[in-house]
Amino acid sequence: MIETEKAWARIRAWYKANVKEPPYPHFFDWGSPASDAKIETVEETIMCKLPSDLRDTYRMFNGDNKMWVLPAGYLMDLAEVSLTWKMFKEPVDNGLFDDSDASPTGPIKQRWWNPKWIPVLHNGGGDYHCVDMDPADDGVTGQFIQFQHETGPSHVLASSFGDYVITFANDLANGKYEFDLEQGAVRSVAQ
Repeated sequence: MIETEKAWARIRAWYKANVKEPPYPHFFDWGSPASDAKIETVEETIMCKLPSDLRDTYRMFNGDNKMWVLPAGYLMDLAEVSLTWKMFKEPVDNGLFDDSDASPTGPIKQRWWNPKWIPVLHNGGGDYHCVDMDPADDGVTGQFIQFQHETGPSHVLASSFGDYVITFANDLANGKYEFDLEQGAVRSVAQ
């Protein structure tokens, strides 16, 4: 998806222009591209094809080295996507989430975890942002959702991962974020 690639280029340019003192060495090394073979291996593992905007992202870089390039967490590399998916799939298969209450807002199926969710961003504390390949009836396949470890799925963040990235690139350009050197990540600017 060309728009997603352009958005990533704008995000990378913003970081280079606005982070004068990288918080650690290799800060601008966002990981090498994933091969089509790696992408296909993950797709086989999670039993689901990645949407084109997500495939394009991984073809540019396979994770962001836990840098929190996006505001919600770091982009997991494909190996971590597979491991995380398996970590949630096993309890689903064993019925451990059957009695768990989930009350998401918006068009997300009301279950604690869905094997058709692809974990993509992680905050390091158990919360994820996922691509939802099995939305509720009024949802959109590929919508980008938030999952919180204490409450389950929360709400839809964007109609797709690509739209989330594009919105963030626009927000950076419009001054809605600044880089917090102490945190080593972007933070929202009060408007």
